[in-house]
Amino acid sequence: MGINKMANSVEVKKSVVKSIDDSKEPYVGQYGTLYKFDLVFENGDAGEYSAKTKEQDKFVIGKEVEYEVHINP
Repeated sequence: MGINKMANSVEVKKSVVKSIDDSKEPYVGQYGTLYKFDLVFENGDAGEYSAKTKEQDKFVIGKEVEYEVHINP
């Protein structure tokens, strides 16, 4: 008898970036040194994004972006 695990689900959303906090220290992860960004969107969503450079351009304040929300059960 095994344990039945629900798979994580992914939802694709669009919203305008309201704020970006890049004040966290970089960390060393599986893919080398990464910079962590806390994001807040106009629709109320918030989350983290990690990038290989501090000069990331995927998320820009005032710009609408499409992003994935990973939902863990």
